[in-house]
Amino acid sequence: GNQTRAALADPQALEDALPKLKLTLTNHSGAEYSYYAATDPTTGATYDLEAVWPAPERLVQRKRPAEICVVEETAEAYDRVVRPFAEAQAARIGWIDAVCALEKERERNLHACDAFVVNVDTKWSTHGPFDDDRATWRGADWTRDLYLLAISKDASLKSMRDLRGPDGAGLCRAMRAALLRCAADVYGVPATKLRV
Repeated sequence: GNQTRAALADPQALEDALPKLKLTLTNHSGAEYSYYAATDPTTGATYDLEAVWPAPERLVQRKRPAEICVVEETAEAYDRVVRPFAEAQAARIGWIDAVCALEKERERNLHACDAFVVNVDTKWSTHGPFDDDRATWRGADWTRDLYLLAISKDASLKSMRDLRGPDGAGLCRAMRAALLRCAADVYGVPATKLRV
């Protein structure tokens, strides 16, 4: 997001200032993520603040700095390591079913069909208010940060490797077309400005 250089000396000074910050809600995911513009009244420093509540340990771990390492995944490694991990994770992400059924995050939904939904991703922290008329979203300044998400309703798809053959290719093409259409129709962002 947009950041102004902090006027505090170190991370501890920022932590100490947290209770005094003046917060303005800029976006709420409809789930556990909320985004705020935060101002330190004593220094005038401004911050983009992301709050996660409730914050289970898995979300805390996702936000911690981590060393990144690139690994080439073989079919054997996928079967031995990745597939069991993906299957275990699938059992813990019931929110996806609720999103696909339009029971959660309905205000973020841009497209729904029998095969998938297209939603505004919760990571798009600069998105304007969801209760505004959607016509005002078209061409808004914050569309430069466009971040949409297509989610398959097929629970048997646990990773990209499960997208195989003509059916997998067809689903990918349909999702791509819907994402491009939503970007253009809702936000006025042409395909030439997108990474899909």
